[in-house]
Amino acid sequence: MDPQHAALGSQERTPSELATTPWAWVPDPAAWCETLIEPLLSWTPSLTLDSARVKFALADAIDQRRPWLRHPCLSPLTMPHAANALGRDFQCVAWLAAHSDHELGVVQIPLPLMLWSPGGAVSVAAGEYELRQLGTIVQTHPAPVPLALDVWCHTIGYPLEGSWAAEATEIVTVEEQRLTAEIVDYCRTIALTAHLMPPLFQWIRAATQVVIPTRGGTGGFRSGSQANLPGLVYSDLHGGRMQILETLVHETAHNHLYVAEATAPLIDPAHTERYSSPLRPEPRPLRGILLACHALAYICAAIRDARQSGFVDDESSAATLHDLRERLDVAEETLLAQERHLTAWGHRFFEQTREVCAYGRAAA
Repeated sequence: MDPQHAALGSQERTPSELATTPWAWVPDPAAWCETLIEPLLSWTPSLTLDSARVKFALADAIDQRRPWLRHPCLSPLTMPHAANALGRDFQCVAWLAAHSDHELGVVQIPLPLMLWSPGGAVSVAAGEYELRQLGTIVQTHPAPVPLALDVWCHTIGYPLEGSWAAEATEIVTVEEQRLTAEIVDYCRTIALTAHLMPPLFQWIRAATQVVIPTRGGTGGFRSGSQANLPGLVYSDLHGGRMQILETLVHETAHNHLYVAEATAPLIDPAHTERYSSPLRPEPRPLRGILLACHALAYICAAIRDARQSGFVDDESSAATLHDLRERLDVAEETLLAQERHLTAWGHRFFEQTREVCAYGRAAA
């Protein structure tokens, strides 16, 4: 079996199976895991610790393709030149210690640092610690729902643009109350999604493990994800239950596509023409149309499931679904007309995406 075909691995599904559930299709992360090897070899931790032990444990996790590697705490490997190396390395080795059985030794902390855990951040004083101690802190502070928030960007070690951590102004009481209300709404949404739509939620969890809330207002809704920040979605949370679900599905679809791209390009790199986008006002490269088509297919599938499960039953969701299906049609038609510019791997990816499209178009 060629590597590009194998990248779908045991997660590849026949059209009939995809018609039953699109949530079983998860691109194999083997090639993505291998992209961590080179930065691991060149990584020099900024902390005083047993670097050989730590790097061996990470190499073993990469070899075993451990799911916890797809997490923003791995930013020292996925964004080696980003700011705050000390804080990011500290978070990375603590995350490793929370998931590895290897003996990792001790670490010297030169100044007080914040340690993120799914249940919130903990202040760690300067001093010497067994890395196992730090891993235990991370393990024993679970999130209230199984998709953790990181309000202050501790997982990535620097304030993401648009986040609460990035704003220089002090948070006033009314904003604090708004943030609290958004967090409660988010937690309720996640709990309900996991309860009513478990296959969809497991698909989200396979590629997204942390959400950073952005400091949105009452206007437009914004969200994002990045190939070099695995397992992360950042988003406004003020839009209500259905908006939160749509955003998570949209950005998680991108996270899955980034993993697929680690195997091989999906679009011929020599093709640079731009096309009308169903999601953006400006023309986009063909890769952008594939990103949109893949995300729209899954959003339509999610709204269909949400309506059938009782997660949402208002008429506005029907109107939203109709609009998104029209946008999906535009993206799919563009890709069909330009299929010659897809790589062989891109053809296979698009074929499976079209099965998700069909699922999302079925009656809700």
